[in-house]
Amino acid sequence: MPMLRVRRRNDHLQQNYQLEPRRDASRNWRDLGGAHLVGTPEVAQDAEGKLVVVARAADGSLWEIQQTVPAGETWTDWRSFPVSAAQDPALHRDSQGKLVVYGVDKTGGMARTYQLTPSGDQWKKWENNLGGVFLAN
Repeated sequence: MPMLRVRRRNDHLQQNYQLEPRRDASRNWRDLGGAHLVGTPEVAQDAEGKLVVVARAADGSLWEIQQTVPAGETWTDWRSFPVSAAQDPALHRDSQGKLVVYGVDKTGGMARTYQLTPSGDQWKKWENNLGGVFLAN
């Protein structure tokens, strides 16, 4: 299976696949869109093997896009999470196979959401005030 590479360019997310192991040969970069993205996007595989990307926009909003099938070249439309983040999000798959997104809101509080079902496209309402203050100096 080819390795996916992503980058942020011109405030959009782009994808590219490495065609052979240990080779730089790759397809052309493909624009996945996104609006005014900043920072470093997070990428994780869901329980079915589809890639999910969470990225932060310049206004602090968090956005999510995912492959429609594992190793596929088609992606869903971008969807916004109802949270305003002060820093880039973190994304990981938990022991139940659900993806979890962590974010730090504008007050420095930790917030999270997670998939309602493994590989699902529905997310739990954001949980705020998970404790601690995480703003950088």
